[in-house]
Amino acid sequence: RLSPDGRRLAFVRGNDLFALDLASRAETRLTSDGSGTVLNGALSWVYWEEIFDHEDAGFWWSPDGSAIAFLRTDESAVSPVSFSDFKPAVPRVVTQRYPKAGGVNPSVRVGIADVESGRTAWMDAEAAPYEYVVAVEWSPDNRRVAVQTVNRPQRRLDLYFVDRASGKPTRVLAETGAAWVNTHDLEFLEGGRGFLWSSDRDGYTHLYRYAADGTLVN
Repeated sequence: RLSPDGRRLAFVRGNDLFALDLASRAETRLTSDGSGTVLNGALSWVYWEEIFDHEDAGFWWSPDGSAIAFLRTDESAVSPVSFSDFKPAVPRVVTQRYPKAGGVNPSVRVGIADVESGRTAWMDAEAAPYEYVVAVEWSPDNRRVAVQTVNRPQRRLDLYFVDRASGKPTRVLAETGAAWVNTHDLEFLEGGRGFLWSSDRDGYTHLYRYAADGTLVN
C-alpha cells in the first residue's frame, strides 16, 4: 500500500512489515518476529474471510504517511485443518489454521509503528479486553487510531481511540445487542474534533453525531 503522500510503500515479506522509501530505495523493517504462525500486517484466514472481506493487507497508513497501524496475529494455538483442493486435475492437500466452532481464535494485537524511528506502540489489551478487532481507522489529526472491537458472543462492540505515542486506549462508546451487533461506520469530522457514527440501536439505522470525547451532539 502506498502512503497517502506517495513517498513510501508498505508491504509484508515473510510475515514482517516493511516500509520502502521510493526515492532512495531505503528499506525499513518495522517488525522482526514474523513466522508461520505470527503475522505482522498480514491477515489470518478467519480475519481475511470473516472480518475484513477478503482484504489481504492488515495495515493502514496515517494520513501524513509517518506511521502505520497494523495487526499482529498469533495463530499458534489455532487448530491446523487439512482440506482437499478439488480444482486441479490431481487434487492437492491444503493445510491452514482454521478455528473450529468453540476452538481457539487467533490472538490479535494492534500496533502503531513510527516509520522514521521504527518504534511500535501497542494498544493496551488489558485496558481494552476483546476477542476480535473488526475495524481500524486513523483520525485526520494523525494522533489517534480508531479501533472497533467485539467480544466473542458478538453482543458488544466497543469503539476506542488509541493514542499513537503510548498505545493507551480510551473507550469512546459501546454498542450492545441481545442477539448480535454489527460493525458500524465511522466518519471523522472537523479534522478529528468530532465524528459521525451509524447505529441501529433503536431497531433502525440512523446517523449520530459525536464530539471527539464521545459526547452525543445530535
